[in-house]
Order: sequence, then structure tokens, then C-alpha cells
Amino acid sequence: MQILLISNRIAEPSRGGAMPGGLAAALYAATDKNGAWWIGSSGKHTKENSGEAPIHTKAIGAGKLITVDFPTNLYRNFYNGMSNSAIWPILHDRADLLHYDERFFHAYSEINNLMADAIARLAQPDALIWVHDYHF
Repeated sequence: MQILLISNRIAEPSRGGAMPGGLAAALYAATDKNGAWWIGSSGKHTKENSGEAPIHTKAIGAGKLITVDFPTNLYRNFYNGMSNSAIWPILHDRADLLHYDERFFHAYSEINNLMADAIARLAQPDALIWVHDYHF
């Protein structure tokens, strides 16, 4: 069965082999040793929304790291806006830090649609898809 692990960011070990956090270490191990496909943002951005986000694949052990490029302005409002300025404060009992703008929600919806489309292009019909955290 194909296993797809979805997170906002993809992490690889540093040259010394250290991973930047527990989630990254677990997802990397599942990818490297067990053949999962780990899918997330590339950190590289496109200028415009072409309707289909570019996908890049890198073999890692038994699995794959798959990154998706998102439009710069949409990703900024998705990540810094909706994810970090609206959703994060609510989920961490910090309503005092909440900042909402309608553009944030629009970008959040658009990025989630682009990611869902990328996943649909990659997923086999019986794939197990695990989405981590509130970004997606």
C-alpha cells in the first residue's frame, strides 16, 4: 500500500546526520526505511498561480521526498497569515495574538487546493494519506 505523509515542510538530515525535530526524524525514518512518500512545501515559490503546482521528487532510501512549489504571495498569506496569525493563536489559547484578514483565508484555501491537487496527481487509488498539523 502506498503511504503518503503530508506536512507543511520537508526536512532532511544535516551533514552531521542530525534532524531538526522529532516530527522530521519520524517522517524521514518512515520515508527512508519504510517506503513512505513525504510531501510538503519546497520553500521555493512560483510567481503566479498557474493552476497546477510544480512537483519535485527525490528518492530517499525506500521512499521519496516530494516537494511542491507554491505561488509566493499565496504562500505568504497562507503561512504567515492564516496559519501563524489566525489558526496558531486559536489552537494555542492565545486569542490575544489573533490577526485575521479575509485574504489570509483565501490564500489558505488556494494553497490547500493546490496541495490536494498535487496529492491527487501522486496518490494511487488505495493510498493511505496522513495529513499532519493544521496547515493542510
